[in-house]
Amino acid sequence: MVKVNNAEELLNLYAAGEKDFQNSDLTAANLQGANLRYINLTGATLKRADLSSADLRNALLLRANLSNAMLNKANLSQANMTRADLSRAVMTKANFTKATMLRVDLSGSILLEANLENARLREANLKDANLRGANLEKANFTQAQYNYKTLFPEDFDPVKATKTFYPDYPIPTNVNDAEGWNYFWKYIISMYPEELLFDLFDDSDFLIPFLKKLGYQTILCAGNGISLEPYALAYAGFDVTALDVSGYANQYVSNYKISDKELKYISYFSDLNIEEISTEILQKVKTVKFVTGSICDADICPGLFDVIITRRTVQLFNIISQEQVIAAMQSLLNRLSPTGLLINHGHNAYAINDFLQNWLLSRGIFASNKINDKLQHQNQKFVYFKGTSG
Repeated sequence: MVKVNNAEELLNLYAAGEKDFQNSDLTAANLQGANLRYINLTGATLKRADLSSADLRNALLLRANLSNAMLNKANLSQANMTRADLSRAVMTKANFTKATMLRVDLSGSILLEANLENARLREANLKDANLRGANLEKANFTQAQYNYKTLFPEDFDPVKATKTFYPDYPIPTNVNDAEGWNYFWKYIISMYPEELLFDLFDDSDFLIPFLKKLGYQTILCAGNGISLEPYALAYAGFDVTALDVSGYANQYVSNYKISDKELKYISYFSDLNIEEISTEILQKVKTVKFVTGSICDADICPGLFDVIITRRTVQLFNIISQEQVIAAMQSLLNRLSPTGLLINHGHNAYAINDFLQNWLLSRGIFASNKINDKLQHQNQKFVYFKGTSG
């Protein structure tokens, strides 16, 4: 074994027959087009190295650091890169056929049109990676991690390929990231085709009678996602608009065919017996308006609405800052009628609800965690903070 620290020394020794260069430091080395078949670079540092068009067939690169390296058109067929760091590496049209890439870090890497046929990528990190146009035929992605920014080839099913019930598909950190939410909802729908359609709204049976008692008619469901709540409200006779930043979620819900079983459930939620749902009410559901856009865009669904319902949405702006939480709340208040009711449903967000409630009260806007308090303020704007946990 020989440790080297520059490309020239490596190439000279390799030409002389040496192939074991474990733990060498070849940071930013220029090895473009080099013939390095069967080389052992286990534990080596090759950060920012240029290995474009290099022949690395059967190479040993276990735990090697190749972050930000250039490997365009490199041949790594049957190479062993277990636990290697290839984060942010550029590997367009690289060949990884039959390569062993267990737990390899490919986060942020570019693998456009790369050949990964029969490669073993079990538990690989594919977050933010771009694999568009890549050949993934018979590649093993079991338990690989990915997120909504991971770009796979068309018609590739990452859920099926990873065999992971809970792959890393986080809520987008940018609440207004439409593409991120599109990917998020595609994943949710693929994993839970029915369950969350109802879970995402409040199924308590007092809400609709309460809204009717106050004589309300127009409702905005802000940040609706894939909830069927707009339909339940429409069945109850309200004029409903559903607003969400995800066009995919809106399209899915607007085209959703409600089953008889779901209709019975909605009829209960809507405070109606199934026999009472007339043809007129059934037609009213078709009037639900689905609008794509951010709740922070004042030009979209400007209102004014009698009721605004937002569930588990405003709290997401806290990921950015408290100022953004306030801005989101203010944008909703601007759409609310002078005597309207804003329902802010927070999940595991009691601290945020308390913060917003205090902010509203300091501005003279009535707010409470008891919806019946609205009855004492029927001629004013009122914000009801509903909290759930679990």
